[in-house]
Amino acid sequence: MEIGILGSLTIRVNGRVVTPTACKLRKGLALLAVRGNEFVPVADLVEELWDERPPRSVRVTLQSYIARLRSLLGGDGQRVLATEHGGYRLRLDPDALDAHRFDTAAARGHQALLEGDYEAASRLLRSAFEVWRGPALVDVHMGRLLDVQAARLDEARLVTLEELVQAELCSGRHREILAELTELTAQYPYHESLYAQLMIALYRSARRQQALEVFHRLRVRLADELGLDPSPQIGQVHRAVLDDDPSLDWPNESRDPTESVIHRLVSREPRLRSGLSRPRSRSSRRVIRRHAGSRPGDRR
Repeated sequence: MEIGILGSLTIRVNGRVVTPTACKLRKGLALLAVRGNEFVPVADLVEELWDERPPRSVRVTLQSYIARLRSLLGGDGQRVLATEHGGYRLRLDPDALDAHRFDTAAARGHQALLEGDYEAASRLLRSAFEVWRGPALVDVHMGRLLDVQAARLDEARLVTLEELVQAELCSGRHREILAELTELTAQYPYHESLYAQLMIALYRSARRQQALEVFHRLRVRLADELGLDPSPQIGQVHRAVLDDDPSLDWPNESRDPTESVIHRLVSREPRLRSGLSRPRSRSSRRVIRRHAGSRPGDRR
C-alpha cells in the first residue's frame, strides 16, 4: 500500500489506485494518513468531518465510513485500519507514506549540511523536495485539524527548500540556482530569507546591480502591502552587497565556508528558523498563504 499526501491525496493498493471520491471519506482518510501510525480519537474524526454540526447518528455514520475505507484497503483492511479504544490507528510501513520518505531524506540532508558535506546535503535535500507533487492535500476540502497539519507540512517543505539553496550556494552552484530562486521569491513574495539567498547568488554571479534591485523590490512590496520594513538580517545582506563585503564571496580552499555570509546572516539553528524566515505579523502570514498556493475554498 502507498499513500500520498504531499500534493493530491492518493492511495494505491497492489499497484491499483483506490483513492475515494466522496468528500468525507477523503477527509477521514487524510486525517488518518497525516497521523499515520498514531492513535486518532473518534472526537478528532468527528470534528474534522462535521465541524460543530455532527448528525445524531454520528457514531454509526463514522463506523460506516471506516468500513468503507477498510474495503478500499483490501483483505488486510481490518488490520491496517485498526480499531482501538476510543479511536482508530492507520498502520503503515515506513515507506508507505510519502511524508515519511520526505522526513527521512530531509533529516539526513539537514545533518549533512551541519557536517559541512554540502554535496551530500544537496543530493539528499533535492531528493526530499522531489517527493512533493504540490501543496499538501491540495485537493481535499479540509477542516481545522487538517488545515493545521497541511500548514505544518508546507512549512517543512519550505525549510527544506531553504536548506537546499544553502547547500547549493555552499557548493558554488550560485549560477545554477538563479532561475529556481527567482521562481521561489515569486511564489513566496514576503519570505525574506529566499530574497537574501537570491541576492547572494546574484552577487556571486557578478550581477551586483540586480542583487540591489531585488532588495529594492522587497522593500517596496513590504512597505506598500504590509506596512513593514525589511528585517535587520536582510538589511545586513544589503549593506554587504553595497560594501563588496568579502564574506559574500563563495569560500575557496583557503577559507572556512562557515565564515561566508550565507552562514552568518541567513542560517540560524535549528533548521534555519531565523527572523528572516518568519512572517512577522498575522496579516503577513495571511498574505503569504494566499501567495503560496491555492487550495479548495473551505480553507479558513
